Amino acid sequence: MIAGVSVEVGSEAVVVRSRVPLRVLSSAVHHGGLASARAVVNLHVRKHDACADPAGMIEAFARRAGVPAPWVGLLTGALTERAVQAEESAGGVHALAVVTVGLSNPVAAVSHRWRRGSRPPSTPSWSWTRSRSRPRSSTR
Repeated sequence: MIAGVSVEVGSEAVVVRSRVPLRVLSSAVHHGGLASARAVVNLHVRKHDACADPAGMIEAFARRAGVPAPWVGLLTGALTERAVQAEESAGGVHALAVVTVGLSNPVAAVSHRWRRGSRPPSTPSWSWTRSRSRPRSSTR
């Protein structure tokens, strides 16, 4: 486990917490992209939930659960209590992945705006890394 990072798996959500902010790359509905966060919340939603206010749903849970800010929030129809963890370290970089997968209703996981022939969004995902060294800049 990455030092200072804990993972809580339950039927309501998966919550990953860190004592210090870490870099998070995610497809989250709340604070997605490349962000600095002390927590990642992957909130379970019911099969037919319209998710009209994803940020509000996640924020209400985060407040109730005492999740430290700043945080990144995802929604999943998968059973969060079945989340699987994996981690790897190489060259001073440590990575943690916590995955929830639900395949019983794959079309429901796609935005209501998705239409046949267009590219559906990816499965919600995130990764968390800690490095001892600063990343090198690159030139495009």
